Amino acid sequence: MKKLFSTLFAFAMIMSLTALASCSKKEGEGKNVPTSSEVAKILDKSDLTNADYSVLLDYVEGAFDEMLPLMEEAQKAGESGDFDKAEEIAKKAEAIEKKYDMMNKVIPVVENASDEQLGEKGKNLMEKMQASGAI
Repeated sequence: MKKLFSTLFAFAMIMSLTALASCSKKEGEGKNVPTSSEVAKILDKSDLTNADYSVLLDYVEGAFDEMLPLMEEAQKAGESGDFDKAEEIAKKAEAIEKKYDMMNKVIPVVENASDEQLGEKGKNLMEKMQASGAI
């Protein structure tokens, strides 16, 4: 699990550094992704429950689902040298980064959580990221 969350930290950095996005329908749409304010309330607690970790993982997965297709689109734009598309993508990535503005605080919390605390959801997210080639 530590590798998963170290990778998520790297993923968050990629979100910031690449600033690349796509306008395709996002996988995360339609899912009940927690808001940053909901996540902030959880992070303010001194002791997190398994349900709290589940919410944090939903937040991470929401960001992942939105950024993965954007990163793929960015790679295509970079390979083709389409700088207009890259600029458009950068604006969309910035919007996603703002939407998931608590990611830099969530990553260390889940990174330090045990496999038991993260449960099956953490394992499934790791498998999903591996299958996508993100890790």
